[in-house]
Amino acid sequence: MRLPPALREFLAGPAEGQPWPPPEPGADLAGRDLDAEEPLLGQPSSRFVREGGVRLNRVTHYTLTPDDLPPMFRRRPGLTRVRLVLLKFWLMFDELPPNREYVAIRIRVSLQPPVPVLLLRPDAAPGQAEPARPPAHVAPDLVGLLRSAASQAPSAESQPAATAVDLGAEGFGWTYQARGNTPLASRREITLAMLELPAEATAVSGLLDAEAQVSQRLLGTAKRRRVAAIDSAAPFVVSLYQPG
Repeated sequence: MRLPPALREFLAGPAEGQPWPPPEPGADLAGRDLDAEEPLLGQPSSRFVREGGVRLNRVTHYTLTPDDLPPMFRRRPGLTRVRLVLLKFWLMFDELPPNREYVAIRIRVSLQPPVPVLLLRPDAAPGQAEPARPPAHVAPDLVGLLRSAASQAPSAESQPAATAVDLGAEGFGWTYQARGNTPLASRREITLAMLELPAEATAVSGLLDAEAQVSQRLLGTAKRRRVAAIDSAAPFVVSLYQPG
């Protein structure tokens, strides 16, 4: 099945080296500063030191129409009572202090309230665990269409390996890891998910959380440590309003 032009346009990412669309006025949609706990020299207490972060620059959306769906799926009972929405998450990994590298970054999204989710991209790299499974009621032909569509977005071998993670009612997310000799550096990433929402839904609300493993090089040796946010998950809201 050929992709309709509007869906193809939505899935297309910015060309290499091109700027991203600007974030919402004033700030990113949500962000998580990642901190490491360090002991204070000569004291029994410790302090938290910022070691990086994850920004949700923006979330764009596309509501699937009957013309976007495989013919068999259009006959699904109750299809008129739901709204199938693609969400594109525009993520940015903050720079680290000198002599440090990300080893892995875990990003988690918890929707309020939870809804069925199909994670589309990134899929697992060869040799990794399988990506999150689609809900049982999602037709295989729709899964195939959307995974094929997601794979048409720009990608490169130099990008970090990534695995989609399904946490059920607790949410979903992605784990990024360095690939080969390419470090997991400060960068921008785009990933996709399909949500099944009530037909009357006008917005998507969620919480963003993240943590990472960071490697620090000192005097020729490397030390790994966990860095995480010390406050509660950051809320965000995506309006599903479509002008025109």
